[in-house]
Amino acid sequence: MIKFKVKVVDLPVRYGDKTFKKDEELVINKDEFHESLFEKLEEFEQQVANEFDEFSVEGLIEYAKEHEIEVGKATTRDGILKKILGE
Repeated sequence: MIKFKVKVVDLPVRYGDKTFKKDEELVINKDEFHESLFEKLEEFEQQVANEFDEFSVEGLIEYAKEHEIEVGKATTRDGILKKILGE
């Protein structure tokens, strides 16, 4: 998965459950990059943890509960996995 480390250009940007103000840095997925919002600082590839490859949605939910990880309103495998991985 390709990620970008970016800096907010001007207006505050809401990403995940946090608001980032001008000049604050964050890491986003490549497909979430917009030139009008961000300045790209760095590009890198993040390997998704293989330990979760075989987990079903139910398995991921159970893992999150066991490790006291809030999944919020995430219901898809990708959404729950992002919460577990802290993305």
